[in-house]
Amino acid sequence: MLKLSDFRMIFGLLLRPLASLMSRHEYRVYQRLDGINSIPALGPRWGWRGYLHRYIEGQTLHEITPDGTLPDRFFDELASILSAVHARNVWYVDMNKRGNIICSTDGHPSLIDFQISVAFPTKRRLARATMDAAFSSVDPRRFLSSL
Repeated sequence: MLKLSDFRMIFGLLLRPLASLMSRHEYRVYQRLDGINSIPALGPRWGWRGYLHRYIEGQTLHEITPDGTLPDRFFDELASILSAVHARNVWYVDMNKRGNIICSTDGHPSLIDFQISVAFPTKRRLARATMDAAFSSVDPRRFLSSL
């Protein structure tokens, strides 16, 4: 799947350098998260403002209707994914956007869109302690309570 970073507004052309920086940031985050099963595998860069990653077959939580059902294990697995992401010193700060959480065709959760995620240096104790304190009791259901 091709992901392009762009700004579609009046001054979008002026902000293209920012789009390029954001694309590179997200690409580096995906590189750091390589090997986590529920994060799409990363492909090559595509020009200065895009890259490819594996497509995940399924529906986003935004596409699942309120009367739709998720497997019982779904949120426990999502919490495990978030723990794996946090273990690599990345803060995933886009949990409230249901389009970033995919329920695959086999019922497992996947995360996409790390553009605004925060990646801390991996060898900093303060960053590790802060992340451990902030996310020690993360429950994805809290962010998606109306599902």
